[in-house]
Amino acid sequence: MRERMDRKGFHPKSQANLEKGRKTFYEEAKKGRLLMLTETADEGLKRMAQARGLSKSELVERIGRELIKLVDDL
Repeated sequence: MRERMDRKGFHPKSQANLEKGRKTFYEEAKKGRLLMLTETADEGLKRMAQARGLSKSELVERIGRELIKLVDDL
């Protein structure tokens, strides 16, 4: 387990929700996804997640569930 903790982007709260046999936070288990981002966007997500005490994965989850609202000029 220690080796996984040293990887860039590892967050124990996010990983725990991916592992089978663990309690999920939502009515469904998370699945691994690939999200392509620039370094700038990744750093921005990291700052936004840290400001909320979340992992980047959980931040994206909450945005997708519309628990965190995005404000723009639509």
